Amino acid sequence: MTRISALSAWPMALSLTLLLPACSSSPLDELEGQEQQALCEVTITIGGIDVTTAPITRATAADAKVTHITLTAFDSNGAEAFSLTQATTDADFGTLTTKVPVGEYTFVAVAHKLPEGASAATIASLTQASVTGYTDLLTFSCVQAVSVSGNGSQSITLDMGRRKNAVLTLNITDPTPAEVEALQMIVSPTATALPDVVTYDPSTGNATSTWRYGRTITKDNGTFTGTTYGLPILLADTEQQLDVTFNALDAQGNVLYTRTKTDVLFQQAAYTKVSGTFFSSATEGSFDFDTSITNIPVSLD
Repeated sequence: MTRISALSAWPMALSLTLLLPACSSSPLDELEGQEQQALCEVTITIGGIDVTTAPITRATAADAKVTHITLTAFDSNGAEAFSLTQATTDADFGTLTTKVPVGEYTFVAVAHKLPEGASAATIASLTQASVTGYTDLLTFSCVQAVSVSGNGSQSITLDMGRRKNAVLTLNITDPTPAEVEALQMIVSPTATALPDVVTYDPSTGNATSTWRYGRTITKDNGTFTGTTYGLPILLADTEQQLDVTFNALDAQGNVLYTRTKTDVLFQQAAYTKVSGTFFSSATEGSFDFDTSITNIPVSLD
């Protein structure tokens, strides 16, 4: 069962230390037979992540619970120069090494969390990245110009900023009826189902479409009361108003209680919090909505 604290890692910086020893005169494999270019061995260290839990602390990619990293560089003509990927199962996770010609590049980086055995993100261009099996709220990305110069050491920090996700959280405060066995959290219930491959713009964090996001949680220790559950989503803009539905199910999957709220505000890198009594007031009234703080609370009462 996934449990999400209201205070989690937010901003993230990707620190890349590029160590440029004396450049080799050997060309890259794909440049064989062409005019030789000066190559530099570039060691890229992923670190210096800003973790905001008030106050800000420094962390590595592993400390921030990122499990996959993809870094793709595009040259001044827009062609892919190289692409590197890592997972936490790889040795020296957070350090990537390659040889690149001296020149001007645009680095596109994606760091995210996926289940064990899943694949790292793929980056097709400056404006399109894809994640297969999108399941978690940790998705960071950035696009930044980088100049690689010869003969020396070079340290570059890619500022990943805040995570690109919005997150819906649910915390029920009234007792859970014995017949309730599962909870459903659904965002955009009438939208197209979330595809296996989710695409978004790494420079903005905007998804290429508005999809239906859903999560079903099985009852643990006989209750849903007092635990915060989260559902991460990628927005098609930095801010959207989307419908949300919560269902309480019995052991056969029948809906026993349901609550729906239309036009709920979601913002990139913010929680929209839903809390309050669910079962005792499910046939009564409405949601209270307050946008006065960054983490957006919504009351079930």
